[in-house]
Amino acid sequence: DVARGSTEDIGVEYRELAARLGGAPGPVVDIGAGRGEFLELLRERDVPCWGIEIDEALVRRAAGTGLDIPLSDGLDALREVPFGSLGAIVLLPVIDHRTPNELLELVELSFDRLAPGGSLVLETPNPQSLYVFARAFWLDPTHSKPVHPVYLDFVVRRAGFLALEFEWTAFPAEAERLVEPSDDSELAAAVAENARRVNAVVFAAQNYRVVARR
Repeated sequence: DVARGSTEDIGVEYRELAARLGGAPGPVVDIGAGRGEFLELLRERDVPCWGIEIDEALVRRAAGTGLDIPLSDGLDALREVPFGSLGAIVLLPVIDHRTPNELLELVELSFDRLAPGGSLVLETPNPQSLYVFARAFWLDPTHSKPVHPVYLDFVVRRAGFLALEFEWTAFPAEAERLVEPSDDSELAAAVAENARRVNAVVFAAQNYRVVARR
């Protein structure tokens, strides 16, 4: 919960994406459904959907909500899905938990299981952002490795997908980004504040210690 954020924040973050999948040419499957926030958004819009989750505790948690989230590995579940039967396959974020070979198979399986006009939605931490590695990526010990957008473009096109759109999401808060002075009178203060923010990210302590007592 700490690493993922609140269910309310996730709902706000993915509301637009759920709306865009409302016209999918078949049911939407959310691989790595987690706590079920995205499925809730789809259900609110009467979009046929179901999820897949490998974490047993999360599956039990979702059971009380009426969401359809069986316990399974995403690759295993996709292999059982009929060809051309899905309107969309969504992974938010999942592929950074997979090996390179698993990523290739996952994208190829998705291409075969989607109906014509169906969508594959992949979201993953951006390796071009130093902020990701200083703040978020290593919070989750199950992360395997980041996936560069140029390589992901290659993998998706290799599987047969033709229309690709890249979107950059989850920007850091303004309080974390460098200050942009509006005029010369703000320049000195902006430079000092920017130096402080850069130092906090680039030159933070190299080690940390936990001392826990009960």
